[in-house]
Amino acid sequence: MQAQTIKNARVGLRVPSDLKKAWDAAAAIEGRSLSDIIIAATTEAVANIIHRHMIIHVTQADMEQITKDIENPPEPNEALVSAVRSYKKLVETGLS
Repeated sequence: MQAQTIKNARVGLRVPSDLKKAWDAAAAIEGRSLSDIIIAATTEAVANIIHRHMIIHVTQADMEQITKDIENPPEPNEALVSAVRSYKKLVETGLS
């Protein structure tokens, strides 16, 4: 038996009648309810919006700094040196 999702939120929309007719036609073609068609389409759109928002936008200045740091990396600080020592010790003793 498949678990049912509890639907406890409601959204009301007012749309142009030609858009409503297009939605109804799409639902009929797919053999799905109008709600299902709207939920599927908006869920995909929302996922795309969130995905685009999460992409890191790098400016030209950022890219130049990244390139500079890759080509001329800074000297390792004490925390990095200590971490490398600890890692090597683990690898040498076989505890990794």
